[in-house]
Amino acid sequence: MRSHAAPTLALLAGLALAPLASAHESIPADWCVQQGMKPLVIEKFDFDGRRLREETDKCGIIEAIRKADEWTYATGTMALYCAASAETVKEPLASLIADSKDPPVPYITGPDLYLSKAHHEQYRIADGISGACVVCVRESKR
Repeated sequence: MRSHAAPTLALLAGLALAPLASAHESIPADWCVQQGMKPLVIEKFDFDGRRLREETDKCGIIEAIRKADEWTYATGTMALYCAASAETVKEPLASLIADSKDPPVPYITGPDLYLSKAHHEQYRIADGISGACVVCVRESKR
């Protein structure tokens, strides 16, 4: 079972109190585009609806996210999941993550309803979610 440290609460508060980077993205368009930086996958996930629901139940998602549509709820859950995933990474990746100024973020690859234009209306947690937890690291350190 993952522990959910206090730094992840700031991430969730940001998700709850401000819109995501854009209405249809879970990662800002300008994330990790700086010269000398590169995204690094630290964990892949492929949760069916049951497994995603288990994660939402144990993550202690703050009430503002819980009351949102299921796309926002799933996105907030995966943000917390990915931030917590950094705690279980072994060396040499652990050093790379420690040097990063930001916590790992979810890069969602599916399902299609999550990625659709009507995702706020059509996506359901029962649809599951897949993708990877990624962190932005210095290219020279890889």
